[in-house]
Amino acid sequence: MRNRNLNQIKLRLANKDKGSFRAEGNEIWFYDAFASDDEEAMWLGGISPNMFWDALDKCDGGPVRVRFNSPGGSVFGAQAMVAAVREYPGEITAQVDSLAASAASVLAANCARTVMVPGAMMMIHDAWTISMGDKHDLRKDAELLEQIDGEIEGTYRRKAGDKVDWAFEMSKESWYGSAAALENGLSDETLEASTQQTQNRWDLSAFKNTPQEVEKPKEKADDTSAFISQETWESAEDPNATEVVIETPAVEAQKQSTIMAERRRRVKLIEKGL
Repeated sequence: MRNRNLNQIKLRLANKDKGSFRAEGNEIWFYDAFASDDEEAMWLGGISPNMFWDALDKCDGGPVRVRFNSPGGSVFGAQAMVAAVREYPGEITAQVDSLAASAASVLAANCARTVMVPGAMMMIHDAWTISMGDKHDLRKDAELLEQIDGEIEGTYRRKAGDKVDWAFEMSKESWYGSAAALENGLSDETLEASTQQTQNRWDLSAFKNTPQEVEKPKEKADDTSAFISQETWESAEDPNATEVVIETPAVEAQKQSTIMAERRRRVKLIEKGL
């Protein structure tokens, strides 16, 4: 569990500021990760429940379309957004433009309808957490994870029925293209092919079964976005480490090192709630 959760934090930091979130009329573009709250969104990136509630509040009560390209994130953030979806008076359609992974699939499955663009994908898996403490604390956290998994499994079952063992599908981290999602009930419709293509640009290294077609595209030679290597992240855990090397051009290295040091400090304060 430890390595997966380090990768999950690395995924959030590596994808920070790469997403977008906007609403026009009754259409919402959810092209980012899920955050638990506003503070987490500030430091790890992503969309908080308050941001989603505000966007939905501005809709006129009629049908809404929420369009997804999301690597997932906080399941608690997703559940808070599910509450907003359930309270909205009109029908909400989830449209997967590119990716609805992890928490994004939970929100999509709770909408009245789920549609997918050809080539888009959904991913489901067991919940993750970060835990510390004695054996009693760890057992409590394991029991909480089992409860969360049960709730999520129930969401997929209500959406798609019982022809698939959803608990098993979650346990092995399952990826569904538009055809497979339609066949298994996670999607209600596959939209006609469009000349417009939404490219996945997420770093999905936290997941173990990511299909090649949705892996992160190679960065351009002049790309200055921050990316932490596995070796760098492990060194960051060392209390004696004095420097974190960021794989950016040399001119940006010192600046990014300072930024990431502050982010790590903040992560340690909030990681218990991730």
